[in-house]
Amino acid sequence: MIRRLPALAVLALALMVAVPSRMSLRAADPGDDDADRSDHSDHWNRWDDSDDQEVSVLSDLDVPAGKVHEGDVVCIGGNVTIAGEVTGDIVVIGGSVDLSGSAHGDVVGVGSAFTLAKGAAIDGQLVTVLGALDNRGASIGGQKINILPFGLMMPGVRAPFAVLGAILFWATVVGLALFFVAIFLFAALVPHRVRILSEETPVSILWALIVGLGVYAAIPIVEFLLVCTVIGIPIVFFLHLVFLVLKWLGMVGILHFLGSRLGRLFGRDFSLVGSVLLAFVLVAAVKLLPFLVGGLTGLVVLLAVKLFLWLFLEVPAVGLIFLTRAGGRPRKLEPLPPGMPAVAVPPVAPPTASPS
Repeated sequence: MIRRLPALAVLALALMVAVPSRMSLRAADPGDDDADRSDHSDHWNRWDDSDDQEVSVLSDLDVPAGKVHEGDVVCIGGNVTIAGEVTGDIVVIGGSVDLSGSAHGDVVGVGSAFTLAKGAAIDGQLVTVLGALDNRGASIGGQKINILPFGLMMPGVRAPFAVLGAILFWATVVGLALFFVAIFLFAALVPHRVRILSEETPVSILWALIVGLGVYAAIPIVEFLLVCTVIGIPIVFFLHLVFLVLKWLGMVGILHFLGSRLGRLFGRDFSLVGSVLLAFVLVAAVKLLPFLVGGLTGLVVLLAVKLFLWLFLEVPAVGLIFLTRAGGRPRKLEPLPPGMPAVAVPPVAPPTASPS
């Protein structure tokens, strides 16, 4: 069995050789086909010294209560339910594990959700990488290692999407945290550009939307042309960084416009940072709301929210950046009020020196 290997080695071994070794064993001994076609329930009742490995890809595995599985269990993109007994290791990648029985080896999961019921037992060590762990009172004989835990799952979503909500959640949190820092940097370094972008938002929003859509359509073409050349590959990463910074600058300008208008509704005149933060809190709440819904409904709501914010916040922000030259100047001069004629200002002649 592979349970004598370190837990992380189990993961690498499962990824590289689990499925091929299973296929080779089947091909090497065709006589086993007759046994496999027999009642599959006998498989769970065998108890001998042979090394047996159950592999499942994009399907579920179930060890019912009172049944014993000899060997290891490897599952990729599926749900594993262990109510009985597993004598080997359990390796799950991109799935979920419901353990109410016992496992005599190590239990390893990558990007998976673990639910350990009260009374469940793991003789070896428990290793979770980029996943979630809900231990309700199980006994763990070895070490418990939780590497980069996500902590928040989307309830009601089964594998292979069990961990998708957690990945999206932390990606959203990290993105909001970085944007929060960018707000203060833009407010401190280029406040005049933020104000120009804010002033241009109500008068240029339609043009900004059209230009932003054109920019997003051109980006894949430019990236493809750069990737075709060796020297263009590092330029792609640099352009991505520049594009992200400029897009955030445009978003800060739009948020300043929205925050200042909201402040005036409550009779308050916020500062530049205060206006941006007020709108930022609302956007962050909208982005995080789907994770409270959970399930497939939460994923659908999350997709709708991302599409809405992309279309009405990110795309216009990119358009404003191009229309105003990154907030360097307004797109056009402010029109004069109706009925007010333009007044020409005569040039002022320099004073002449009086003769002494």
